[in-house]
Amino acid sequence: MPNLATHIHFAMKSLPESIDQELTPIYLLGATTPDIRVITKENRSIYHFVDLDFKSVGEGIANMTQQFPEIHMLKNNDEIIKTFLTGYITHLVLDETWITTVFRKHFSGPNAFPESTPILIIDRAIQMYMDSKYWNSIESKISPIEQCNIEKVSLPFLSNDSINEWREWICNFLNLGFTWDRLNFMAKRISNGNIEDPAIPYTEQFLIDPIKNINNVFNFLPKNLLEEFEENSKQNIDNAIYGFLNEYH
Repeated sequence: MPNLATHIHFAMKSLPESIDQELTPIYLLGATTPDIRVITKENRSIYHFVDLDFKSVGEGIANMTQQFPEIHMLKNNDEIIKTFLTGYITHLVLDETWITTVFRKHFSGPNAFPESTPILIIDRAIQMYMDSKYWNSIESKISPIEQCNIEKVSLPFLSNDSINEWREWICNFLNLGFTWDRLNFMAKRISNGNIEDPAIPYTEQFLIDPIKNINNVFNFLPKNLLEEFEENSKQNIDNAIYGFLNEYH
């Protein structure tokens, strides 16, 4: 799934005009928060509200509001919570769009890559490439996220303490800047500690010249893959935000 920088980038592209400029950092923090499982160690579905075998884009939002119906009251009565939640749903939709339009179509079944290619590393490498494309657009957003007032931000499934801890973690992480070397960490996770897993040598070779090698990867994929993903994501996020902000219960 897309990484934090990419989530911030797409959230900015779909930033609703109704959100006050002073609250934009809270919206962007919300756009990263479903990945809080990085520090809580909980199952992904706890914060994304779908398992990976979900059927269609939008299920995460539907499941969240069904599981916690009080969210409707919170967003209708509190501008800060509404802003944070609006960012939160952009994350759910972007992940679901990636899974349905990119991962399932090109990486979860028969594919065009050589048989020995570790497909999960290819998936992660493309996500890293997106981060590299968008990094300049999100760097200026890190400090406002660090400094915004979130003392009133909590959800039925997330405490304010957890959100504060998450903010500290992501800002420390993002302030390190972009590096392709993070793909090594991803390879170790995919290999589950098995040094003989093909993901390890493939990643080492890939990182010798990541720009050349990511371009080689794209030779096996549809020419406009990322452009179509960007268009689909923007449309899906815009539609989700409109529905969420105009739904009253």
